[in-house]
Amino acid sequence: MSDFIPFVQELLEGWGTVSARRMFGGHGLYHEGMMFAIVMNQQLYLKVDDQNRPDFEALGLTSFTYPMKGKDVALSYWAAPDAVFDDPQEAVRWSRSSWDAALRAHLAKVQAREKAKSRQKKRFTDTRTGGANAAKTIVKAGDDQLVLGGFDTPFDLDAERKSG
Repeated sequence: MSDFIPFVQELLEGWGTVSARRMFGGHGLYHEGMMFAIVMNQQLYLKVDDQNRPDFEALGLTSFTYPMKGKDVALSYWAAPDAVFDDPQEAVRWSRSSWDAALRAHLAKVQAREKAKSRQKKRFTDTRTGGANAAKTIVKAGDDQLVLGGFDTPFDLDAERKSG
């Protein structure tokens, strides 16, 4: 680990513990378990979303990019302003804004996951109760009856044989 990461951690001491983990040739910086910044090539990049992006744009800062398959890919981490290296209070203010962006992104992912689970559960419930999307498939076969998925009562083979 270079001297740069301990320097950033020292800048943020007034905010709380900031840990660093190696990743993709650089480091991720975490506060309370949430990654809010990356360090690549001795450069600090902070997490950006629609809410805090105008602050970065106003200073002419740019996003971290890397080449992939002949194209540059931009991440939602933007160069930190020089002011964060001169003033610990500015460092905390910008880092807190980025941590908030990381938290908003995390919460959006959790909500999307819950919504997908809810849709999946509804589909399963429809199938079991014979709803409009129910799949009418054989679930269990016994000697004299078939239980079809989507129906509440077993299908009686003997009764069908006698009537047919």
